[in-house]
Amino acid sequence: MVLLYRVLTWLALALLPFYAAVGLALPRRRSETLERLGLKTAAALAAGRHGIWMHAASVGELRMARLLAPALARARPDLPILLSVTSRAARALVATPPPGVAAAVFLPLDLPPLVDRTVTKLAPRLFVALETELWPNLMTALERHRVPAVIVNGRISDRSLPRYRRLGSLTRRTVATLRLVCARTATDALRFEQLGLLRGRAPVTGDLKFDGPEPTRSAIAPELLAALGGQRVLIAGSTHAGEEEVVLAAARRAAERLPHPILVVLAPRHAHRQIAVEALLGSSGLDWRRRSALPQEAAAPPGSRPGRTPRVLLLDTHGELASLYAAADVAFIGGTLAPVGGHSLLEAAVAGVPMVAGPSCDGIRDTAALLQSQGGLLIGRDTAEIVEHLTRLLSDDTERQRQGQAARVAIARERGAVGRVMAQLLPLLEPTP
Repeated sequence: MVLLYRVLTWLALALLPFYAAVGLALPRRRSETLERLGLKTAAALAAGRHGIWMHAASVGELRMARLLAPALARARPDLPILLSVTSRAARALVATPPPGVAAAVFLPLDLPPLVDRTVTKLAPRLFVALETELWPNLMTALERHRVPAVIVNGRISDRSLPRYRRLGSLTRRTVATLRLVCARTATDALRFEQLGLLRGRAPVTGDLKFDGPEPTRSAIAPELLAALGGQRVLIAGSTHAGEEEVVLAAARRAAERLPHPILVVLAPRHAHRQIAVEALLGSSGLDWRRRSALPQEAAAPPGSRPGRTPRVLLLDTHGELASLYAAADVAFIGGTLAPVGGHSLLEAAVAGVPMVAGPSCDGIRDTAALLQSQGGLLIGRDTAEIVEHLTRLLSDDTERQRQGQAARVAIARERGAVGRVMAQLLPLLEPTP
């Protein structure tokens, strides 16, 4: 399997002219294409040379990088940090590098000449990837250049474990190159060892996401905060097909019991579903707005704004969901009614927002169990029970406040992962005797 991957990636080089031609022909993809090919990155590589290379695949990992990078910069100000990302959403969020980061780029394609060139030019002292980023050619290049490769917040989910096992020797060879895995849980540590990590290289350091700052209303854009004001706010975060309908049904039922309006914020997990969600809203009979339309509405003369406060807000922008929990009353966690395994509970929990989730929580099992045991999370076994939980929380001030406080306290007890990770990383940055 290792040889097959190497052969296939070398053969893929023949397709690079086509990839480059298509990417460069599209103005919105031109910069991305050049960075993925390792071109026009000289300034970024020079800024991060002989420092720490940190990789955050997408927006979720980027939030953790924003916690770890400042800690590393404070401890080793002599070592610049280069941040690489994989997704376009994450790259847009680091157009201006976050605190502690010298420069940010797209991760180059995992083709031998491209990753070899990047490692050679950057000459990092340490490579740190957030969660599970296993790129075989990149890891091989780092090993060949004697750069320690570390995974922080290491996680192997129930769904990904069989896939990694099916790749056999390719997974074992790639995992074996890792100097260290700072695992979220003992289960994650054991799974990395089962996949080929040397025993003793996976200390359990906890989940970095527990260390995230509590969101504040001041971080919410003014026009967005104005749209939320004076209403009870139900956020449905990272939703999948079939979940928006359930949330809207709960909001309708709760609105019958309450004297004040309810605003539902729908945040689909994937941008490509936006058309489907807009069609759903268009046929729902509810007043709704796209978040991206709010700046134009806020700038309009007073008499020309829509006369009725929107009842549903479709969050069609990136990077705003976490801060919105500061203004939320109740949250539904997406990917838990659809058979996905669930998305992060932590942003809502840190903000002290009571949460409802469906039965599909395999991907967030540990956090869900913690919050449920402390009374900070309600699990609905089916659609009817989810609607009932959401309706009750929206209607019952006492229960909503009790559950939100329970979530906040449960998370506070689990903090400290950044310090435990730093204790593992700093020795790797000491000079070799």
